[in-house]
Amino acid sequence: MKSPHRKIQTRSNLLTPDGFDREVVERWVRRWTRARIDLDRLEFHSWDGAADEGFLQQRRARLMKFARALQRELLFFENWDGTVRG
Repeated sequence: MKSPHRKIQTRSNLLTPDGFDREVVERWVRRWTRARIDLDRLEFHSWDGAADEGFLQQRRARLMKFARALQRELLFFENWDGTVRG
């Protein structure tokens, strides 16, 4: 059984980039945050430079920009371990 998904609370409306499922991205961001990995410092490098040109590179950039914004919002309302800031 899947665990219940807790939406990431935001101070403003963040639009999900086209082609991505917000729930999946939020789960991904929570997993990286629990592991204390700062997405602002994380860079992804392509294993196959030729296959990663153009569309895929732009798609990855949109995903990471959105994920970084979600993590900033998550850390505004919660600690790294998921407990509510008080």
